Amino acid sequence: MYLPAFKDNMERIINTNPEYDDGVKKQLIKAYSEKGSEFLATSMANNQPNNFKLSLKQGAFDDVPASELLKLNGVADQKIKEQKFNILLSPLDVPLDADPRDFTIAIEEIKNKTFGNNKELQNIFKSLNPQERTEFEKAYQTKASGVRSDRNIAILTQREIVKVDTALESKAIFDNMEKSKPTYKKNLERIFGVNTSAVEQFTIMNEKVANGSANKLSNFEKNDDIIKLIINDKVNTITDKFLLTGESGEGKSILDRIGSDTTTTDVKYLNNLLAISNQPKFKENHTAFFKFIDNFKDQVAGSVALQPLDKSKDERLNQFKYTMYNRYIQGLEAGINSDQLLKATKGNKNFIGYDFYTFLPNANDVFLSIRDEIQKNTNVVVEEGLTLREQKEQELGRKLTIQEFRKLTKEQ
Repeated sequence: MYLPAFKDNMERIINTNPEYDDGVKKQLIKAYSEKGSEFLATSMANNQPNNFKLSLKQGAFDDVPASELLKLNGVADQKIKEQKFNILLSPLDVPLDADPRDFTIAIEEIKNKTFGNNKELQNIFKSLNPQERTEFEKAYQTKASGVRSDRNIAILTQREIVKVDTALESKAIFDNMEKSKPTYKKNLERIFGVNTSAVEQFTIMNEKVANGSANKLSNFEKNDDIIKLIINDKVNTITDKFLLTGESGEGKSILDRIGSDTTTTDVKYLNNLLAISNQPKFKENHTAFFKFIDNFKDQVAGSVALQPLDKSKDERLNQFKYTMYNRYIQGLEAGINSDQLLKATKGNKNFIGYDFYTFLPNANDVFLSIRDEIQKNTNVVVEEGLTLREQKEQELGRKLTIQEFRKLTKEQ
């Protein structure tokens, strides 16, 4: 042991010093012996608690005051307990890239005190006294909660990285959509792997672009609903499948909706939102912007009664949204806060909707759109000489009401 050697060495140095008489030598040897023993006892209690307790039983620290030894004995007990807890809880230290089930299994085994049928761990737990077992339960709950939180943060962080990376990669794909380009499919497979749902979705989208069906329809309301899902982190990539309010059955992704609910312009816009969704204040700024859009969209949409026949409504709303959004983002990048950009207060030169009136429906354009729609829907001959509207009115013996006419045209 280190202590006897230390004492022998100090006695030799003190006894060979001619400057000290026997009385001084005796005092110095006693002082060094006590201090040396106390230093060693303190170090061992903290770093080698089991060896400290063994040495204490053997009387190795008889030079140390009893009050100090009592305190150090408590320190050693605490260290031994912590070592036992750390050993028993070590199965929770599952690598983040391991199978998530490993962490769940570790929690269950510690909770049930089976410790993976490890006899050594089971014996360590049995060695705990009742008070220590109570403390162990608290330590287990604390560590399990902390590890679970760390794992969740890591998963969320990785998901954010994947979401942004996928959005940026998707943006590059949009610049290479021509079906004839041989690199198109190779790029898809490089990003998403071979024969994946994402590759299939992009391939179908490319075919729609090639045959001209991709940009036939843009549903403003459904686009608005998708945007809110993105803002609230419910949709993470343009290939994620989901259901909107009122939909049932199998979900459709943003890409799946091209040609029915979205256009390529819409998809690029939505993909851009995903790419910037991890930026500071993204949710706050975009929630404020779309609240602004909600406040003005009814006026841009025009009369509720005429909307089902006004086929220029969605185009008008989308033009308004995209124009306002570009101004909004430019304003934020210039350091102007969202309140200044979105509030129509007197003297506010930063208000993005300063020319809002130019997006309101033109009565003549709406009339022409409705006229064309009526002609398209009512020139269906169901009996010789009769249109669908005329036949229905003949059946009823009266003219159709606006509601009946709207219902009739919707059915066709």
